Amino acid sequence: MNKGTKMNEGTEMNEEVESRIRRRAYLLWERENCPEGKHLDHWFAAKAEIEAGQDAESVADEEPAAKESQPEPARRR
Repeated sequence: MNKGTKMNEGTEMNEEVESRIRRRAYLLWERENCPEGKHLDHWFAAKAEIEAGQDAESVADEEPAAKESQPEPARRR
């Protein structure tokens, strides 16, 4: 591999990680009812979660579900 290829792979990886941090920080911000002036708190919390490998599960739990399950109607006998 030449330096150009390695650099491109690193850039792509950095962009992917940054994108994951951005999405997670946004979810944290929404969870706290969208407060102003706490963007760095959310960014660093998201970064720490992703670096620790904890984001996948917690993001899945917090993302709005497209098909939110509705309670089943009572069955008739």
